[in-house]
Amino acid sequence: METLCSYGCVLYRLSQLDKAEEVYRRALLLDPDHVESHCGYGILLNRRGQKTEAGLHYARALEIDPEHVESNFRYARLLEEKGEPIEAETYYIVALKADPESSKLHLYYARLLAQHGLIHGARVHFRYALKISPEDVEAHCEYARLLARFGHRHEAEVQYKKALELNPGHFGSLSGYGDLLKEKGQYTEAEKIYRQAECFRQDAW
Repeated sequence: METLCSYGCVLYRLSQLDKAEEVYRRALLLDPDHVESHCGYGILLNRRGQKTEAGLHYARALEIDPEHVESNFRYARLLEEKGEPIEAETYYIVALKADPESSKLHLYYARLLAQHGLIHGARVHFRYALKISPEDVEAHCEYARLLARFGHRHEAEVQYKKALELNPGHFGSLSGYGDLLKEKGQYTEAEKIYRQAECFRQDAW
């Protein structure tokens, strides 16, 4: 069963969705309670835009194993997309309890909290994500944006600088750092940063 499920996953990664679906269906015929197959099939259906069907498979996986990390994460993401953040939070929390060392889970949960203005909780989970994966440039950049949005300019600057140490050509960090310097009235420094951003991604202007 594990081999069939792994085969379906590989076919999915290769974008051979019809074949992957056939394999997942076969796996679930052989074992209707196979959690990984329900989760994998749900991911495939979600990619095809079949959100309701995907949700049914995530929900079935969680009936069998309520602490299954990937199913909780995927179901949370699906609920977010449907505009149900409170329900999504429940599944993020369960996933994080089961796997507290997942930087991905901390990052997505931080994003959810940030989108709803819950800055304290968002900061906590951004910090956890960056403690686990300190070289995640996008996470540094997103955290910097959040800090800047709520007026924590010095801390935002620190995060932008860390992102740019890791990737000097990261457009989002260059753009955000430029905006921050402009807001602080440091126009000469901002001009230099904007010029760098223009060099790295002219089509984004």
